Amino acid sequence: MCLSVQVSGADYPELIRIIVVDTSVVIEHPVVKTLVYDLSHVGQTAQSLSTNLAPQESIAKLQAQALIENNIDTIKRALEFEAETYWLIHQFDIERYPAAVVNDQAVIYDTIDLDEIIQIWRTISR
Repeated sequence: MCLSVQVSGADYPELIRIIVVDTSVVIEHPVVKTLVYDLSHVGQTAQSLSTNLAPQESIAKLQAQALIENNIDTIKRALEFEAETYWLIHQFDIERYPAAVVNDQAVIYDTIDLDEIIQIWRTISR
C-alpha cells in the first residue's frame, strides 16, 4: 500500500527513510541514501542515563551529570535521531510499520525491500 504525496520522474529516489519496529536490519543501496529508524530504540537514551545510578538522590545527580558531560555528543545525536523519528511519524501520518518515506514525498507501507520500494516509487512517479 502506498500514499503518494508528490513525486518526481527520476530513476532513483535521493533518500529512503525506513521506519521499523524491533528489527535489527541493515539496509544499504549503492545509489540511494537510506536511513533506518528503529522504534524499539526510541526512549533508550533517557533510559540509559538512569541505569545504575546510586539510590541516593544527591549521588545519583552527580553520577548523571558526569555521564552526560562525558557523553554529550553521543547523547545529543541519539536524542536528535529520536526527535527526527517522531517528526517523520507525525509529518507523514505514519499508521503502521514498516513504512518507507521516499524523498519526503511518498509513504510506502509493509516492506523494507529496497528494490520493491524503488519499483513502487517508480510506478507512482510516472
